[in-house]
Amino acid sequence: MGGTDPDPIGDEGCTLKEATVALACAESDSWYAVQAKREIGVLWDTASDRYKTLFHKDLTAHRVWNAVKVMRAVNQMCSMWEPDGANERHGSVAIHLRLIVLHLVFAHLAVGIRPNMMRSEWLYLIWRRLSFAEYANT
Repeated sequence: MGGTDPDPIGDEGCTLKEATVALACAESDSWYAVQAKREIGVLWDTASDRYKTLFHKDLTAHRVWNAVKVMRAVNQMCSMWEPDGANERHGSVAIHLRLIVLHLVFAHLAVGIRPNMMRSEWLYLIWRRLSFAEYANT
């Protein structure tokens, strides 16, 4: 008896860590995205106001699941930029900035920006490649 459930795979669900990171990056305050990368456990302090901001009483499973799907899509796109031996420096930047990229994608979704309005070419490429329009109602 191990006492732990196996992590869900694909569309079966997500882990608490995935849900926390996705919700943190979806917050308008970038502190949450940085904290999710730096020390995620701080976001699980149930007595803190920051926890109550992420896991508020109006949070729905639909919102969590959409946020996780957006995060997974961004992770898939960012994995293309990870170290491959030839361009290791650029890849390590992609790894460390992944959650900030996710935060920026959520910020664009939140204000209803569409691909033709994006100023950043890489955000446009992510949008186009992964069809984020379907997740716009996170």
